[in-house]
Amino acid sequence: MAEPWTAAVNVGTYQLFVMFLGPIFGLDPARLTLVDQSIGVGLMTISQALLNHFGIRITTLLTDFSGYLIFLVAIVLTVAMLFAARTHDLARLFALTNFSGESGGNVWPRHGSMSVMFLLGLMWPIYTITGFDASAHTAEETVHADRNVPKGMLRSVYLSGIFGWVMVCSFVLAMPSLPEAASHGADIFGWLMQQVLPGIFGEILWIGIVLANYICGLACITSTSRMTYAFARDGGLPLSYLLKTVSPKWRTPVPAIWTVAALVIASMLYAPAYSTLTTAGVIFLYISYVMPSAAGFFVYGKSWTRMGPFSLGRTLFRFLAVICVLGVVLLIWIGIQPPNEKALWVTSITFALITIFWWSGIRKVFRGPPLTSVASQ
Repeated sequence: MAEPWTAAVNVGTYQLFVMFLGPIFGLDPARLTLVDQSIGVGLMTISQALLNHFGIRITTLLTDFSGYLIFLVAIVLTVAMLFAARTHDLARLFALTNFSGESGGNVWPRHGSMSVMFLLGLMWPIYTITGFDASAHTAEETVHADRNVPKGMLRSVYLSGIFGWVMVCSFVLAMPSLPEAASHGADIFGWLMQQVLPGIFGEILWIGIVLANYICGLACITSTSRMTYAFARDGGLPLSYLLKTVSPKWRTPVPAIWTVAALVIASMLYAPAYSTLTTAGVIFLYISYVMPSAAGFFVYGKSWTRMGPFSLGRTLFRFLAVICVLGVVLLIWIGIQPPNEKALWVTSITFALITIFWWSGIRKVFRGPPLTSVASQ
């Protein structure tokens, strides 16, 4: 269920565009409604689906380009923030203040516990590092995948963690006032850009940020539609006979692409709040991440007798599997806290539908990837 994730990316892209580039085109963000957002995100999603349908070469070029664009924008933004900062008071990075409720722009309801607020704040770094699974998506095209895929996953986490931490530190150091910044809530970054990097330079950065987010949504539709096709090819989805169809002219999984686009729009219509879509997407992704570890805890040493060359050993693996499961349970609790209660309904309804589909017949026709696929790897 990556559709809420893709919807979150597109809703975020829309909000960035209307807030910071919209006025350049005569749009007044204050007058735009949820209907305008639905139309804007719908058009954006349709354009991304069209690119996937007709222009897979353009899609590939854009997604490759986005990697360089994101890297360049992140470096320029970080350096600019550090250069423009009025102070480099490193004590700011270690100060603990409760900005829940009104003092924090009502991003989270007022809560007196700093420990709870710390846990709730973990949703955002957890959201940003989910892309480490991209190494697994490309495993079939990776040389010595049994070694390089897990290494790539670890590398993506610690590198993005280090560079992301430096970038966030530059934001905190550049804020003219921490209490004033926190009072802007979800609009804190836009306020910071206006305070620190106004004018043409800031607008150029905004164009790069919005473009990078749009291409990220494009890549999400590409990835999700390919996963949909792969599961359908192995008979693992309802209507698999249709979803596994590939256009002989465009050589793309057209039904899978448009099914994903429709589900993205449906997710956005049900839960239009960016934070709710974000938390729902994170919950689904991390559940999918931890399921192999949870299953491995029970079968390692029985039906699963040998690990690959990148092995932690049986004892350490089982210990970390328990830690991972407990961590995901905590993450689910974080994700369904107010004001993101709808994430609980999204998760519950999805699990109910999966259970119904599984016991109503999918389990009889889908027993995993065909043995020929496994043997050919």
